[in-house]
Amino acid sequence: MLGKRKERQGSLFSPVRRETRVSQELCRLRELVDFEWLREAAKDKFAPDGRPSISPEVLGGMMMLGFWFNVSSDRELCEECEDRLSFREFLGLSDEEEVPVHSSLTHWRQRLGRDVFREFIKHSLEVALSKGMTLGRLRLLDSTLSKAQADAVGPSSVDIDPIEQTNDYLEALGDWGDAEELAAEEEKGVGPKESEDKVDPKRPPHYSKLKHGGRRKRNKRKLKTGVRIIVNAHDMDAKFISRRGNKADFYHKVHFEFDSKTSLVMNADAGHVSDPTKMMEFLDSEIYSVDTVGADTGYFTGQTQRRLKSRGLVSLISVRDNSNNGGRAFGLDAFVYLADSDEYVCPAGVHLRWQGTSSNGEARYATMRDSCAACELREYCFQPGRLGTRRQLTLSADRETVEEARRINRSHRYKRVKVKRSIVCEGDISAMKRYHGLERAKGLGKESMAIQAMMSAGVCNFKKILKFLDKQAKNAAAGVSGACVTVLRRLFGFVASSFGQTELHGRYMARAA
Repeated sequence: MLGKRKERQGSLFSPVRRETRVSQELCRLRELVDFEWLREAAKDKFAPDGRPSISPEVLGGMMMLGFWFNVSSDRELCEECEDRLSFREFLGLSDEEEVPVHSSLTHWRQRLGRDVFREFIKHSLEVALSKGMTLGRLRLLDSTLSKAQADAVGPSSVDIDPIEQTNDYLEALGDWGDAEELAAEEEKGVGPKESEDKVDPKRPPHYSKLKHGGRRKRNKRKLKTGVRIIVNAHDMDAKFISRRGNKADFYHKVHFEFDSKTSLVMNADAGHVSDPTKMMEFLDSEIYSVDTVGADTGYFTGQTQRRLKSRGLVSLISVRDNSNNGGRAFGLDAFVYLADSDEYVCPAGVHLRWQGTSSNGEARYATMRDSCAACELREYCFQPGRLGTRRQLTLSADRETVEEARRINRSHRYKRVKVKRSIVCEGDISAMKRYHGLERAKGLGKESMAIQAMMSAGVCNFKKILKFLDKQAKNAAAGVSGACVTVLRRLFGFVASSFGQTELHGRYMARAA
């Protein structure tokens, strides 16, 4: 069962405790934070009878101190709580009481799970609203990568061949359903018929025909035999990522939702899912009023735009402008559309006629065969090294949605939101990585990473609340001092005017005499 928190009693002989900046900050924080939410959330995780556990207030306070002061490990955190008097006062522990061991923190995180620690963010928002902070209606979203405990170089990192060891690869990723379905389709003769030596990794994913006549897109990419994929058996949820600005290593993806007005973190989670999917999950779980969403190009899809519009939300999401292909070739903006004949005209005057529409709604236009072989603008119409004899245009079914988003991206409001998003999202995520323990994963798996992201977000919110209260106190003090100065000025003016009138009256009487 859950243990009760003991009231802290001062000993008869205690060391002299001097006020420091840290002790004053923790004293103010202790007045704001109430770990009763952790007790209520953890009530169902423990048996009603039995040996009492460690107090939730103590363990919750220890975890908060770890993220507040960016303590790297649980062992170091327990040593700090054992040694520092300000930490003991914050936790409510007397000088004689023992600090819980580091393994207790791990057991509690595994027992409670991410759903319980999501309440920490909700508690910080409730405290912010009770102190006078008001939320806006614009939500900003962003994601980042945190280094996993798994390393690319080590005994746990193994290279597998996705062609020869497909089942092992899917099993390592935990994708059992796809492995069983793929095996069943191959037995029925529905699977792909292509040989391994003809598979091109740059081609789009293949489609398999099902019995009902539909077409389903594979979530498994074709790969050449001999192409190695790095999988770490130490942390199966970590993903090996090699991208610009980051070292090629195993990372966890962390997602955040911010309020634009107060820059408070509204929600946080971890997992290698697409940004649009996580954005809709955050918006579906939103309990406060929202009317506008702002994000970068990674969150833009046609389906997402339609879902936001159906919910009455204004989308200020950036969209990539690929109309001119970066100046390497003629893009869509160089072609003229003829609505009467449903054709496009290229810069050389050649007509591109409609060829059909795919199952996913993409319309394809192309010139006649070999019509581009002798064109003077051929080198500007094709990518370098890929000169063809027939130009094609593939228009997405969401092209109207894309054009509407591009018009919004040219508005003044979008530009202001873009600047605001770069300040709030990138600034706060950078602060959480540098000062609140988000730079590297402390545990294994996406569950542990999600708890780490939620605790870091809640600590960031409480720091903003303290900053807001300091600003309020400063403004109140400035208002009182300003009122005092106004009263003194009026009093001084009255005295000066009275003295001036008496002096003038004396001079007038002297002249009259």
